[in-house]
Amino acid sequence: MRRLVTIILAAASVAAFAAPETDAIEQKRVRAEKLLAAYGNACAQVKIYLKLDKNGEPPKHSFRYLCPNCNSYHSEGAERYLHEGRPAETCAFAVAPDRFLMQDDRFRADWVERIEVVFGGVAYPAKPVRRYLKEEALELKTERPVKGVTPLSFSKQIDFRNDSKGVFFFNTKEHGLAVSGMKPNAAADITHYLDVGKDLAKATGNAIAVNASNEAVTVMFRNLLPVGADEFRPPAEWTGESVEAIEKRWDDFENRAKASFVPLYIHLDDEENRKDGWSRRYSSYREDSESTDLDLVGLLLPEGDVLAELKLDASKVSEIDKIEAVLADGKRAAMEFVGAFGEQKLAVFRFADGKVPEGLSPLRLNARAPASRFLEAVYALKVSNFGGKLKSELRPRKIVEFVTIRDGLLCPSISGGFDYRNKGGVKVFLYEDGTFGGMKVEMRGGGRYSDDEEYVTAEKLGAMLADRNFDPQFAIRQGRDRVRIAWIGVETQRLTDELAREKKAQALLSAAESRGALVTRVMPGSPAAKAGLLEGDILLSARLKTSHSKRSLEDGNSSDGFDWSRYFGAFESENEDMLGMMFDAEYSPWPNVEQGVNRVFTSFGIGKRVVVAYARDGERKEVELTLEQAPVHYQTAKRIKNKDLGIKVSDMTFEVRGYFKLDDKAPGVVVVKVQPGNPAAIGGVRPLEIITHVNNEPVTSAKDFAKKVKGQKHLTFSVRRLAATRVVRIELKDRAVEARK
Repeated sequence: MRRLVTIILAAASVAAFAAPETDAIEQKRVRAEKLLAAYGNACAQVKIYLKLDKNGEPPKHSFRYLCPNCNSYHSEGAERYLHEGRPAETCAFAVAPDRFLMQDDRFRADWVERIEVVFGGVAYPAKPVRRYLKEEALELKTERPVKGVTPLSFSKQIDFRNDSKGVFFFNTKEHGLAVSGMKPNAAADITHYLDVGKDLAKATGNAIAVNASNEAVTVMFRNLLPVGADEFRPPAEWTGESVEAIEKRWDDFENRAKASFVPLYIHLDDEENRKDGWSRRYSSYREDSESTDLDLVGLLLPEGDVLAELKLDASKVSEIDKIEAVLADGKRAAMEFVGAFGEQKLAVFRFADGKVPEGLSPLRLNARAPASRFLEAVYALKVSNFGGKLKSELRPRKIVEFVTIRDGLLCPSISGGFDYRNKGGVKVFLYEDGTFGGMKVEMRGGGRYSDDEEYVTAEKLGAMLADRNFDPQFAIRQGRDRVRIAWIGVETQRLTDELAREKKAQALLSAAESRGALVTRVMPGSPAAKAGLLEGDILLSARLKTSHSKRSLEDGNSSDGFDWSRYFGAFESENEDMLGMMFDAEYSPWPNVEQGVNRVFTSFGIGKRVVVAYARDGERKEVELTLEQAPVHYQTAKRIKNKDLGIKVSDMTFEVRGYFKLDDKAPGVVVVKVQPGNPAAIGGVRPLEIITHVNNEPVTSAKDFAKKVKGQKHLTFSVRRLAATRVVRIELKDRAVEARK
């Protein structure tokens, strides 16, 4: 069996690794000294000074370095080097006085300000001239020959069978110092990869391979080598290309790939709702909760559909008013919404006229099994939309690792250095033939961390598109039907430290990383009631049954801390200032169905099966339940405005009745808004009060209220404020107002 002896040289100090036998240590020390004496002057340090890329941003690239402790590579991001004002460093091997070979991390030329080869304490300006893609090597040429360097010479006498004492020298930085050392050879670690049918030897990269006679055979920059292959050819026999030629090929690939991406503009609008006197404030679009204009990037699919990562919940999707594709000439093409998937934050659109504009080229989904692509080249591509203009970033990569996703599918783990938690763009990976391999997307109902993301391979995406298994909750709707809030049927309040101690839940809250929400009411017949939740339980977290990604449950009612007893008390001059906050009753004493824990449940989606963790009597428990659509509530109830009176009223809803302790048959409408200076305001009617009777007749709804006041000049209202009821009389005479209590 072949044995591979490897060394990495570049420093002057040699640290021998301990061995049980003194003579063994001495043998290693002697050999280390011989290797260092033979090849020490062939090794140099390389410093790579970085700059912002062509888009004016720090390159999201990571440079690898060999760790002397574990004999494996670690990475450090280019952004950190820029931030700390220091260069990325590695070692290189001289093959001529002005030529050096180093590990090719496939960084782009426009990320580099300058490169220096450092030898004997002198820095020599250098530039990349040639890439050897198979060997993963980059050749540097210095501006002038390096004084004192001894270029490597290579022997073809390879006899690994007789070399049973293989070692390698490592060269790296440890605690800020350049160090060298010798470790046992690990090249005999041979692994059979069942999924690809290959035997690979795990070698030491960034090293000089030597034979039993300590003669250099080649320079190696790879960790995995096919067993039995002729991998030990000297650099003179390598086949490479100029850096300029490869960079041009990468640029051409990037430009061709961009033809498959479509800038999308989406507008969210609730104008129809405002015309009806109705508005809503719920939003769970995490990146920009108040945005009504979204710039997305769509992937043009083979059948002419356009796929985009749409990070909106069902309620926000329902508000989509306009969808357009921005074409290369600046013109816009109308798009139609087809549907959205319920698990991944993906949606499908189509061109309204059914025609794909010229200049666009659909992506081809790759049908080959990803495992068969092991060790092949791949490109991570991020495309962003800036006001209809596409900006792209290409990262050349190699498939060396896989992850298993749902359905047992394998997917290459290709991050490309992109931060997938940032909004603005789509991140995919493409094979060298330009075909689509997969993408990484956020999952619905997830939190803020990486386990809320998932790879979607070409195979998986093809099946999703073929099934068209769109979630019906994600659809464009009109009017009040746009608001679709998911709930389990509980009212909650914020959990104070005092209540947490009383409930013996402090440790559970800390473990769940949640402030918790105290259940104050369980609606009869609701999912919570059917699951056995009780008043006094503390909600901790929730997750989809199909996911392990949890989201904390907290009560975030915007009116917490407001002194409602003061508001419902006598209206003095200082209280009048509160009325400005009460327009449309943004702040209300009853729980807001669209806030708190229901925001999390709505992000999961109506009809989803979820697991809710809660605390009871100091113990953590879990229960499964199915999310239902919340009933009509204060934010969505029918509202009617009367201009003559200067008042807007709303139907009574369950949470309002619960707050005022009214039964289901009790008459009344809620005063939503009172216009200052108009008859209702002058008569003393205030927002959030209940009008139970008009001219001594009970009022059953906002529509009934409008009917009873229409055309009336003399009005008598029975008005309820908490448990107290008073009478308000209003007279209308040719729009002149006389009012008295």
